[in-house]
Parts: sequence; C-alpha cells; structure tokens
Amino acid sequence: MEEENKNKYSMIRIVIVYPLLAVLLIATFLFLGKAKRDHPRIRQPVTHLIYRLVAAIKNYESTYGLLPWGGETDLKCSEKNIMGYDKLLEILTCIPGPANYNAAVGNPRNIKFLDAPKNYTKTGYVDYWGQRFNIYLDLNYDNKVKIGNKEETGTVFVYSSGPNKKDEEGGGDDICSWKN
Repeated sequence: MEEENKNKYSMIRIVIVYPLLAVLLIATFLFLGKAKRDHPRIRQPVTHLIYRLVAAIKNYESTYGLLPWGGETDLKCSEKNIMGYDKLLEILTCIPGPANYNAAVGNPRNIKFLDAPKNYTKTGYVDYWGQRFNIYLDLNYDNKVKIGNKEETGTVFVYSSGPNKKDEEGGGDDICSWKN
C-alpha cells in the first residue's frame, strides 16, 4: 500500500509538477528578457543620441539658413533611404562615412555639427540596436511633416525603431524626439 502511494506521488510529480515548473521557468526568462530590453538605462543613451542629432540639424539650419538637404518636399532618411541618411550624417560630422559622400558640397565651411562615434566609418551613425535613426526634415518649410498616418508640427523629427527594430513610424516601442 505504501509503495502504491509512492508511485502515485511520483506520477503526479511527473505529470503535473514538472511541466508546471517548466512553464513558470520559461515565462520568467521571457519576462526578464523583455525587462532587460526595455530598461530605461538602454533607452536613455538612445534618447541622448536622438537629441544630439536634432541639435546638430538645428545648428546646421541656424548656421546656413536652411536644413541640410535641398528639395521641395519633406525628406525621410532611414534604413530605406540609406544613401540619403549616410550623406546627411557625413554633412553633419564632416567625416566620410559608408556613403563616401563629399561632405564639403553640403557643408562648405566644413563645420563639425555632430561628433561621430569611433566605429562611424564602418557602421555609420546607428542606435543601440545597430539600426539607423529615422530622420524627417520639413524641406518645404510649412512646419508640418507627415510621419506615418500622423501629421506632426515642426521641422526636424528623429526617432529610433527601438528594441524590436521595426519602423513603427513613431509608434510602438519607437523612441522619438517629439515624445517624452
């Protein structure tokens, strides 16, 4: 009889307790992974880089009287417009980057508006997750830029696609210059 109870207890342990512990362990690892990815200490340096980019573009505009790009329509520089993005950053940093664009064309006074990170010539100016920032410039100066489905008021908008590396056009986990 005692041996039979031992076997029942062993079966209960195998069928119920171990799978339950496995599920709890998996849930804990998933939660900790998300918590680490979304931690403010990771978001803070990205926010700092965003504000440095905005300040550099605004300083360029203040120095030259126009945004660092020609054109009549608003511009988005991002992973989808890599050449435009890299050219813009070369103009702001005065350092040849991945695009190897002649920055003197867009910055004839050769003023350094933005400090480049150590690995800039290989990777470009990227966020914590290795993605290029998304930069919108109001080139027609109507003080409006359409980002996704929303129209924002201003001339310069910068955001990171965040930990999920998906461009959600300022939504989702994107880290934006115009949101706190």
